Amino acid sequence: MSTQSISMPWFRLYTDFIKDPKIIALSFEDQRHFVGVLILKSDGVLDQKCAPELMDKIVAQQLWIEWKIIHEVKTRLIKIGLIDENWQPLAWEKRQKISDRDSTGAERQRRYRERLKAEEEARKAEEEARKKAEQNNQESQDIDYIAEIKPEEERYGSDALRNASPVTTVTRLDKNRIDKNRGDKSNNASRVTTPPCPVQEIVELYHQKMPENPKVKILDNKRIKAITEKWNEAAASHFQPFGYQTVEDGLKAWETFFDICNDSDFLTGKVAPGPNRTIPFIAELDFLMSDKGFKGCLENKYHRIAA
Repeated sequence: MSTQSISMPWFRLYTDFIKDPKIIALSFEDQRHFVGVLILKSDGVLDQKCAPELMDKIVAQQLWIEWKIIHEVKTRLIKIGLIDENWQPLAWEKRQKISDRDSTGAERQRRYRERLKAEEEARKAEEEARKKAEQNNQESQDIDYIAEIKPEEERYGSDALRNASPVTTVTRLDKNRIDKNRGDKSNNASRVTTPPCPVQEIVELYHQKMPENPKVKILDNKRIKAITEKWNEAAASHFQPFGYQTVEDGLKAWETFFDICNDSDFLTGKVAPGPNRTIPFIAELDFLMSDKGFKGCLENKYHRIAA
């Protein structure tokens, strides 16, 4: 006999009930009596610990069976093989599920939440793996890693970096740009007299002469290229203060250039914001090294009040 005493709000009655030879052999009244026994089992009534005689009385009372015939009903159900001496349905454990005893569905909800959590974790892991694979694939195609740029031509890989200071350290280099610039040798003759670009010294002059402007915190390849290109352009320029053939003269010229830029209210953020702007414009080193910014400074565009 099962000792399970937890009440179940419902129980499983399979469709083969009406075709079962044992059920067919019963009278209509005993079929109803057996269904009542199943209900009492589901409700926990039959799992009470009491004397057999008392249980007989409880079943009789619950199923509205006269006391004088309860023993006959019990005998017929036992004889056909549906219950035992304690009114326990013989196939109950086989036909019912442990989870059915959970009237609140808490166990099913717990398993459901665990399944959702596992599916979400699997989805996130798959998404992270996909992003990582895409990132690795992109880096393998577009980026070479270089520990240090040497002054020798074969280590620079491009004309722009050939004129950079030998002490400059770069961690990532655009492979496509290197391959493109390796084939461009048409202007080598005109660059023979151009002094190497002291990138770090240019950045330090910018910080020193324009202390209120945005600081350069990341000296990446894009900025190194822009500074080097403007260094080479200024070396061949006929605009004052540029036009130089040595690093020393070049640094003096750029010192003067940044001094002049610092005298501009517009470049240093002292001019009221223009239309559709909430804050004043203030020049970064990137702007001064751009074609537009560099030409504007040489042409006195940002010193109109002083002019």
